[in-house]
Amino acid sequence: MRMKNVPKSSMRLEASSVYFAAGCLLLMAASSCTGLVGYEKIVTTREAVPGAFTVITATCAVDKKVLGGGFHGIGDDTIRVSQQFPQDTSDANGNPVQAWQVGVTNGGASPRQVTAYALCAE
Repeated sequence: MRMKNVPKSSMRLEASSVYFAAGCLLLMAASSCTGLVGYEKIVTTREAVPGAFTVITATCAVDKKVLGGGFHGIGDDTIRVSQQFPQDTSDANGNPVQAWQVGVTNGGASPRQVTAYALCAE
């Protein structure tokens, strides 16, 4: 197989944009990047009852999209996370809802605090 030489001038990267998930990632070559608009972290904490499945949802403001999220459980290793994911749904009035949802089961004998985090931006 024979390789073809490509002149360096033809390998120039043109200005372009790449978007993913909620339109978060913005790559700009040959121009300045303005970054995220209206970035915020939403925090919601709930008590996980012993022996029960608990859902914790951190919801973005109406005009924002969820970019990612996570969770934190306070206590020993009795908290088992069975789900965590971005939510893209609507409320009872049909308004869009963007959130990060975490589902845990508390296998211990005492209640445990679990926090869900949603990273949101316009």
